[in-house]
Amino acid sequence: VAIGLFQAMALIPGVSRSGSTISAGLLGGMSREKAARFSFLLGAPAMFGAGLWTYLGEVRATANVYVEAGGDPISISYFPFDVLTFVVGFVVSAVVGLVTVWGLMKFLKKYSLKVFALYLFLIGVVTVLGIEVF
Repeated sequence: VAIGLFQAMALIPGVSRSGSTISAGLLGGMSREKAARFSFLLGAPAMFGAGLWTYLGEVRATANVYVEAGGDPISISYFPFDVLTFVVGFVVSAVVGLVTVWGLMKFLKKYSLKVFALYLFLIGVVTVLGIEVF
């Protein structure tokens, strides 16, 4: 339940879903590898839901434009984008995602997450200084 609450924090802009759930797992006593594996498994339904939400928004937007142009709402397409582009994008993103998860899991077997904490701290400092300068 605690990891799910940490996942909900990702609704805040700039908060990493996987980062917050891995952190929750570590705070709960899980190993780095188990926390990361659980985080990625927990992310699958969230990503599916986000994709479905985006798809339904596209269908709704397409229907509105079509009806405003005088078209019949019954005859609209419920796949408002090119199928080949969708399939290629899906396959490429799935392969890149799996390779990235595999690499992170391999990394976490040997190293801690301190590297990511330092990286994010430095990015935060640069961002704050950038906002102050401009």
